[in-house]
Amino acid sequence: MVEIGNITPTTKQAGDRFIVARGTSPAQVLLDDVLGASFETVSKNLQGQNATLSFSGGNFTTTVYANGITRTFSFSGDDLISITLSGSTPGGISLTKTYSYSGGNISAITYS
Repeated sequence: MVEIGNITPTTKQAGDRFIVARGTSPAQVLLDDVLGASFETVSKNLQGQNATLSFSGGNFTTTVYANGITRTFSFSGDDLISITLSGSTPGGISLTKTYSYSGGNISAITYS
């Protein structure tokens, strides 16, 4: 498990139901160098794939991609608490990205 602390949270706007990470942190660049394929590199590469989106209770819950990978989003209230990759993922990578909150802001992101 790799843990990255002191993450600057992205802002949520009225009506948003999920958080979109913007940019790549120096810590993620280091993780990619050490791990090769990672949760983040796989997740970023999914953007060019055809996908089917699903919603439940007003929240964005899953994206099923044409390449056989599914990205599942879990919420606690309006807060995104985890993103899980499943299906045809590369071996040896973390499959879950978990967000921790403090005072309504993201305080840590953990990969497992």
